[in-house]
Amino acid sequence: MVDTVDYPTEQNNAIAIFILIVLVAILLVVAGQAIVAHADTKHGMDAQGARQCLSDPNSHIFFNQTTKRFGVVCNIGDLWGVVIQNAQREEITAFLKNKMHSFEQVIKYMQNGGYQLIH
Repeated sequence: MVDTVDYPTEQNNAIAIFILIVLVAILLVVAGQAIVAHADTKHGMDAQGARQCLSDPNSHIFFNQTTKRFGVVCNIGDLWGVVIQNAQREEITAFLKNKMHSFEQVIKYMQNGGYQLIH
């Protein structure tokens, strides 16, 4: 009797790669939901309100060169909405600032966090 060794075939490799891609995609979706959930958990309805800035044509865009993050800021009534995004423009957090009354105060707040106004 001769012992044989079964080596993986190209089909088995393709299946393994497909499964790996699906698992990575699921992980990315779950991680993305966790980030949005953070903003909602920590900031509640404020996070949802701040997201209005993403569709507001009058929003101001800031950029942090060190972290490669963006800040999208807009005026919502007498509050300022702030949405922080990563380099791929995915949300990191979103919140409302109710202690700032002028755009100059917003600029100072964002500059203190390392952001510079770009638009």
